[in-house]
Amino acid sequence: FHTVPHAGKDRAAHEREVLSVLAGYVFAYLVLAKYMRILSPSFIKAYPSRIINIHHSFLPAFVGANPYKQAYERGVKIIGATAHFVTDDLDEGPIIAQNIIPVDHTHSARAMARAGRDVEKIVLARALGLVFDDRVVVTGNKTIMPRTKPLGPNQGKDKASVDLRYEEEHMRLLTPLEQLVWSNHGAKSRSCWTW
Repeated sequence: FHTVPHAGKDRAAHEREVLSVLAGYVFAYLVLAKYMRILSPSFIKAYPSRIINIHHSFLPAFVGANPYKQAYERGVKIIGATAHFVTDDLDEGPIIAQNIIPVDHTHSARAMARAGRDVEKIVLARALGLVFDDRVVVTGNKTIMPRTKPLGPNQGKDKASVDLRYEEEHMRLLTPLEQLVWSNHGAKSRSCWTW
């Protein structure tokens, strides 16, 4: 367990310290959970398509800090969470997973934040499961994943052929470049660094 405080340091100095700590580990992904600082382009470049953020908003709405306050002030009827890969553009990276829950005028900003925490946990867990199972490929500013469908009562014995059928169907929907990216997508280490 490492703590790298940022108080009294500029962003560059803090990031150098974080990078120094990370250099001592081998990991596939870096997860930003409740990390409320904007990473520099040079930091992001060190881990392209390997930094995952959970944002407490159904992006692209309410980018940045205080999304529940923003949602409350707008009188939204749903709130949600988005797990995405981090890019140089704040909260605009390729989306991995999202979910929403209904809210209404009786919810305060604090109540929305409390309800939203559960959605955030579910979305982050789903996104990490997809990424760790090598089911996500970044192409441009989007992700592609094979579509899956719940198994019917008579399909449980033949799950492999059902998964293969849906993956083949998915491949037919991709552009030639996306097909190449997907077919060359190799297995990765299952390790993860949560920050």
